[in-house]
Amino acid sequence: MNRTFCVALSLSIIASSLTACATPATKAPISGPQIYGYTLYKPLSSDELNALTNTGFETLAGARVFQRDDGHSGEINVFLDSRNRPSVINKTSRVFTSEGECESELKTQMRDLQQRIDSHNNTIAQSERDTHTPRGRYVSLSHEACRVHQGDQAEHYRYALSVSKRQEPATSTSGLGKKVDDAYTGVWMTVFMVVLSPFVLIGAAVSKAID
Repeated sequence: MNRTFCVALSLSIIASSLTACATPATKAPISGPQIYGYTLYKPLSSDELNALTNTGFETLAGARVFQRDDGHSGEINVFLDSRNRPSVINKTSRVFTSEGECESELKTQMRDLQQRIDSHNNTIAQSERDTHTPRGRYVSLSHEACRVHQGDQAEHYRYALSVSKRQEPATSTSGLGKKVDDAYTGVWMTVFMVVLSPFVLIGAAVSKAID
């Protein structure tokens, strides 16, 4: 009986080791892109953090909201997680006395940001295709059209932009990657069990003969 237990225990340990080897290693997430001087998911340096003003606000997700002037009478809000990594970056523009001028700058800003975001998202997608490993660091851009904000004078327009992470689409390659990984592990486990099945039977027979 003891021999049967030892054989089963040994096989269990080997199976666990093989499963660990067959499971792809999770790589560190990719940071980026850089938005208004900050890189999403990359911890801020002490100087960068000191240049921001803590507003005292905190989101339901636990992100702390920091603020600074954008250098053009606009306002930038940076949402930091517990490791001082920007997860959301918002910008409220300066005041425009012409709605057309406001809309023109908004389009220029959106075009520039979208190009950087698309480049970053393409890099993530390519990484997932190459490694079959979900990275979970896609980024999206949203905006608020030019309008008169509360507290501003009539005919004074501002726009707002927000860059943040987004959930990975259901049809993304990382879902496919996970299926490939699961299939890969399943195949190895099947081969493992087929190879070791004779040893299990021999061990059981020897144990029975001894008993």
